[in-house]
Amino acid sequence: MRRPWTREEIEFLREYYGKIPAREIAEKLGRTPGAVRAKARVLGLSELRARPWTREEIETLKRLYGEVRQRELGKILHRSEHAVRTKLYELGLTYTTKDKVRELRKYLRESLEPTEAAYLAGSVDGGGTITLMLKRRRRKSYRE
Repeated sequence: MRRPWTREEIEFLREYYGKIPAREIAEKLGRTPGAVRAKARVLGLSELRARPWTREEIETLKRLYGEVRQRELGKILHRSEHAVRTKLYELGLTYTTKDKVRELRKYLRESLEPTEAAYLAGSVDGGGTITLMLKRRRRKSYRE
């Protein structure tokens, strides 16, 4: 249900928009993130830049990358998950699922003997969990 914005809510939005994630502002004001962004746009706040990353934040991000999920990194650093993902990409710390699967398959191909009757095929989800499945390989016989 729509309700008018109070003076206090607008002041809060002006003070914190662009400094903390819209999701957090929405939670504090009891509004949806979309409503917060829309009001910010009406107020001319949508062009605000995100606060720059400090050296300490970047070091923390590098240190915890791969050990802590991106959502949790965002909470630790008081950044949105999107901001964390973007900074990781800028730092070259992204590692896509396709890359993980490709690396796993390459490793398995190189480490398994060609005569083995089964091979492992795996998939890696976004959280780094590896799921392995056993598949049967048909052996072809060639006659000379």
